[in-house]
Amino acid sequence: MVRAQADRAVRELARGQWQVHSVFSHAINLANDRERRLLLLAPPPGAPGPWWAFLLAPPDFARLRASWLVGQAAKLTDSGLYTDVGCVVFDTWYDSTYQPSSPLVDRCNALIELGRRATWPTGFQRPFNALVTGALDQEIATLQTEPGRGVAVLIGRGLGLTPAGDDFLLGY
Repeated sequence: MVRAQADRAVRELARGQWQVHSVFSHAINLANDRERRLLLLAPPPGAPGPWWAFLLAPPDFARLRASWLVGQAAKLTDSGLYTDVGCVVFDTWYDSTYQPSSPLVDRCNALIELGRRATWPTGFQRPFNALVTGALDQEIATLQTEPGRGVAVLIGRGLGLTPAGDDFLLGY
């Protein structure tokens, strides 16, 4: 059994069957095909942010990463996430600072500012902040001024089971 903090927004998600979608060194994604949603389990990089669903202690995350396999079934309930090899029990809840009713450009600007401070690895083979402050500046500017074109630039771009650009958009 692993204990985790969970975003209160998780309580609004569909209860029931999920599956392990992908396992990376810094995150585990869970998918629910019926609702077409992804959940993220990860060790916290600092304060909780809008991209986390479940925050786990780094040793607990490492244990899950070693035992959970892509395609493995998971059941989401109000009290935890259960698989045939163990469970994640929600012992505390936090409130995401994300405000989905914000205008698109404000959300883009907030996301870009967070990204400029973020140093976690990406599927683009560079730290995240290097992407938004370096080679992708034009794409980021486009995303701010013309969201449709900016999104089109990221779709399918990068490495991974799902391309990193797609993961970026899903997280956003």
